[in-house]
Amino acid sequence: MNKNIILLFIIFCIFILIGASNYDSYNVTMYKNNPQRTGFFDTEGVPNFHNVISKNEITKIGNFTPLVFQNILYFSDIHHVFYAFNLESKNYIWKNIGDNAIISGDKIFITNKNTVNAYNKLSGQLIWNLKLTTTTYFFNLIDNNYLFVISSNNENDEPEMYLNIINKENGQLIKSIYDYSFGDLAYWKGKLFYSNFGDLVSISIDNGEKKTLLKYDSKLGIISNPSIDNNIAYFSTNEGFVFAFDLIKNKILWNKKINERQSSIGKFNSVSIYNDILYVSFIDKIFAINAKTCDIIFSKDQKEHNVITPIAITKKEIYYTSIDGILYALDNKTGKELWNYKFANYCYTMPIISNSTIYIFGSDKNLYDGTSDSGYLFIIK
Repeated sequence: MNKNIILLFIIFCIFILIGASNYDSYNVTMYKNNPQRTGFFDTEGVPNFHNVISKNEITKIGNFTPLVFQNILYFSDIHHVFYAFNLESKNYIWKNIGDNAIISGDKIFITNKNTVNAYNKLSGQLIWNLKLTTTTYFFNLIDNNYLFVISSNNENDEPEMYLNIINKENGQLIKSIYDYSFGDLAYWKGKLFYSNFGDLVSISIDNGEKKTLLKYDSKLGIISNPSIDNNIAYFSTNEGFVFAFDLIKNKILWNKKINERQSSIGKFNSVSIYNDILYVSFIDKIFAINAKTCDIIFSKDQKEHNVITPIAITKKEIYYTSIDGILYALDNKTGKELWNYKFANYCYTMPIISNSTIYIFGSDKNLYDGTSDSGYLFIIK
């Protein structure tokens, strides 16, 4: 009898752990969903589109990619107000001043002008506040101990940029590291990797040591922000190249030109990766590439509907948006288009997927030409 009770208890614990693991995969706590910036969302997607289950008007919507945690949606507007929105009741729980955010544990960390603020993510109550001498540019990354926030000195003709490493428990500034530009950070084994829109750079979190791993080459182009998988950093350039860079051996594994030259900057190039397939978005075309052999698996022309945001990946599909408000769903192995949906006239954020549900912001008018400051949250399931 006692053995049976123990066995039942063990089975119950396993069930709870599996449930907790699955539930955690439904939470989207940072940009591109993980510190390696793979763009993979560990959930089933929406392979069959029927209808939008919810269209909620959001006043003064911004271009911050939203976060989702336990049925609460977090986002900011273009007037620097940050909201917590209950997806079940369709009510706002709280709002504070802020722009960008990241979630860890019971806290949500939000930047505003030259401050970094830690709030209770459910109540919105302030926990700590840090004032920097520079203006926060965007909230970038988090690990077990630290926050990584990019800031700039806007008083100069050419703004100086800084990576601020902050203790996430008490808000203490550990160090600030200078570079002339910082892209989106990716984390790997105690180091941060980024493009300064020229070089590929690493920074040691422990001692702040900065190393240039790959120098800018005008023939190869301006490097995009990297995604990291299996000790390899993948990135593209505005000259149409894609790279695989071994972070252990500190050398290029392969590079391949797959597209024509893009704009003069690399910020609209992006890479995502899952299951040894690299998904690359250029403004005018998307590609799927074998991450080991660099062979092209499929591509899709986007000349008529330009893409400026990263590709989101689920277990069987990829999802991405065009700037003119079309959401695309493709089979992630074959590239077969499963469906597309014109949900808005403008879109500036990548879709996020949580619990087999897609969340995406869009607007009827351009948010940045003064004609509109409102938009919609679309929920597709």
